[in-house]
Amino acid sequence: MKNSIYWSQQLSLIMVMIAYAGVAYAGVAYPKFGNAGPKKLSDVTVSEWVTVDFDGKNIQLKNATSGLRQKQILFAWPSVYAAQIFTNGKVDQSSVEALRDSLLSHLPVVVSMTFVRDVDFKKIVDGFTEVLKENNVDVKAAPYVTFLGAVQSAGDLKNGQTLWFVFNQSKDGEQFSFQANDRELFVVNNGKVGTLKNFFSMWLGKPVDSGLTKLQQQLLQVK
Repeated sequence: MKNSIYWSQQLSLIMVMIAYAGVAYAGVAYPKFGNAGPKKLSDVTVSEWVTVDFDGKNIQLKNATSGLRQKQILFAWPSVYAAQIFTNGKVDQSSVEALRDSLLSHLPVVVSMTFVRDVDFKKIVDGFTEVLKENNVDVKAAPYVTFLGAVQSAGDLKNGQTLWFVFNQSKDGEQFSFQANDRELFVVNNGKVGTLKNFFSMWLGKPVDSGLTKLQQQLLQVK
């Protein structure tokens, strides 16, 4: 409740910051799934690759790993979303930390979250907030407060809807883009070292519950 009140109070300021960020870097076009592979996660068919445009240049990234995020409720394990990670680099799946570091070494990387049920945006905001805090990220500091406001602005998530997260590196610094509803809602253009690692912790950091632990175990399974 406290988190939700905080984001509501800050929304006007956050939306101004988001609008500015969108002007600062608009070089990433909305990603698109490629051919469907044989694997399914709940109702989501895993894609073999994804295409994304960087400054007008179309790049195809291969599916490196995928997994299903679930949430334990008493004795039930309802599915929430299917996560897919795309890169052209060789990934190290020997540990969560090794996977994260290998992705950071082979940018660009695209992460997709395709929801398999309707989810209230407050649960997504609170979930990201919790895991960032667990990984020692100051969620009231830029750029994280702005990102969480962008997640709120995306609204409630519907079954079948996909959120996109694009990680890249430029001469000006680390770049991170969050996209939903066919729109780029948040970008970091010249982030300092460690920014991408912090955002990766939403999936590849210290887990906040057994459902995230189970997702990480799936992401570490070699194809």
